[in-house]
This record gives sequence, C-alpha cells and structure tokens, in this order.
Amino acid sequence: MNQIVRIVLVSLLIILGAIAFSPKNYQQITDLKGASTQVPVRIVQHAMGKTQIPVHPQRVVILHGYLWSDAIVVGVKPVGAPLQWADKSQIDFQQSQGVVDVGFLPTNIEKVLALKPDLILGTDVVHKDIYPLLSHIAPTVLIDFNAAKDWKGLLIETAKVLGKTETAQSFMTQYNTRVTEFRATALQRLINTQVSVIGLGNGEICRLFLREKDSFLGGIFEEIGLLNTVSQEALNALPTRLKGIGTFHYYISWEHLAEVDGDVIFVASSGPSVSEKYPTATFKRLQSIPLWFKLKAVQQGKAYRVGFHWVGNTPLAANRVLDDLFKYLL
Repeated sequence: MNQIVRIVLVSLLIILGAIAFSPKNYQQITDLKGASTQVPVRIVQHAMGKTQIPVHPQRVVILHGYLWSDAIVVGVKPVGAPLQWADKSQIDFQQSQGVVDVGFLPTNIEKVLALKPDLILGTDVVHKDIYPLLSHIAPTVLIDFNAAKDWKGLLIETAKVLGKTETAQSFMTQYNTRVTEFRATALQRLINTQVSVIGLGNGEICRLFLREKDSFLGGIFEEIGLLNTVSQEALNALPTRLKGIGTFHYYISWEHLAEVDGDVIFVASSGPSVSEKYPTATFKRLQSIPLWFKLKAVQQGKAYRVGFHWVGNTPLAANRVLDDLFKYLL
C-alpha cells in the first residue's frame, strides 16, 4: 500500500475515533414553528447526574420561585415559571409579564410541554419525582437545594447552569460592597443594639424570627455585625406549645410580646405587600393590644413595619433587607 494512502487512512481513523468517543458539541433543537437547527451544547453536573444542555438556552422554564429570582438577577427571563412565587421571591409585575404560569405543587406538565423549552430548571427537593417526565420534554437540571446551603449558593448554582456566572459574581460584589459600607458606618453605633424581628400571622399568634447564622436573616445580620438577639432566657420562658416549627422561628402569642422586646423591632408582613389588606388588618389588630404600646421599641418610635422580603430567601430579598437596614438603623 502506498505510504501516502496509509498515512491518510490512519489519520482518518484517528479523527473518526475522536468523534466517536467525544461528547456531542451540538444538539438538534426544534422551535415553535417546527423548524430545526443545531445549537452548541455543554454537559452540566447536577443533583440527578449529568445532562447535556444548550450553551445559550433561549426558552427556559423555571419550576421554583427562588431559582426564578436568581435568573432575574443574572438577566434571564423564563418563558414559564410558578407565578404564585412572584411576590414571595420579590419579582415585580414587569418582570413577570409574559411569563406563563406552570404551577407549583403540582407542576403543570402539559403547560411545560406546550412551551417547547430548551431547558427546564428545578430543585431536587421538589421536582425529583417528576424528573423522568421533565427530561423527556427538554434537558432538565435539578439543583441540589441542600448542597447550595443558602440564597448565595442557589444564585451561584443557577448562574452556572444558565452560563451567567460572571453576572452573579458581579451582583455579589455589589452586595458585599453594601455590607462593608454598612459595617463601616454602623458597627460601633449599633454594637449594643438588640433587634427583634417578628412576622405577622393570621390570628392570635405571630412569628419570632431567630437570627441563627444559617438562616436568611441570620446570615445578613452576621455579615453586617448585628449579632445581638432575643435572649435564650426569654425564649425558654415562652409556652412550650408555641415553640417553633423549624429551626429559625418561634410561634408566640401576642400576650408574650414583652418577652421579645428590643431596642428596635421590625414587623414583617406575612403577605407579599405591606399594603395588602390581610397583613394591614393584622397589624391594626396588633396595635390595638395595650401591651404593644408598653414595648420599649414602640415607646421610642423604633418599631418599623417592613415587607414580605424579610421572610424571603433570594438575592432580590436580601438587597431589600439591606435597604431597610440602611433606612431605619442609620
């Protein structure tokens, strides 16, 4: 065999072998009009294994409100998301315009299918059981909710999937700059300030939010240097039957408000808007209790009503909490 022909054949075999054993670099995508095209893809590792997804997804369906908020932060607007999470995740009306409601618990599979997504994004905690169905519709990534640990981790993981890591890092840089500014301005002034955070409920109880460092508020307060909280002695004095569901808050009756008094009290709405009728009525009920006006923070004019973002767990909510802290504590 001619030496040149042999070299050519060997080269072809090497090329074909490389193609056969290398991951796909392109994927066939069909748009809403039925037209097909090849798009570049990459492989991502997630809670359910490895999935090949478009490098630049154009029709993203997001199944969890926290991830929706993360997508907004990095500049990605989904074609579908659970609209009931919009207020809870601090997504405003304009940001939700044109987004199709795909439901939450349960997810509306038919609506997801009709949207012809090129990427579906959810969490293992909520969407693990329907993952096989979802992955038959489009490449599906489920973020490990527990591994992410907090809102920052969720933001970074969501950004990785969406190919927007630099944008997420830019947001975190701006957030950390604000935290540093607050500490530099207020740390000495507020070093002995005791701050309580309560959430309004529908009825004769409210929620006391404990600021453990692993909680949403706890992480923020630790960063800015506000570490004082209601004493453990005060918590131990609360009736056992009202003690908390979950790690980071207690349910308390309004008759025990004196146990959670502080230099400053933030009263967080249980609804998405401080002007919503339900929390407004509850707040008025709170103000009708004589004990409310005996609290030190109330007498000194340092009881502040704040929005639903105080019970959030998203980057948008964290920024709004900082807004309130700058406004009321400085």
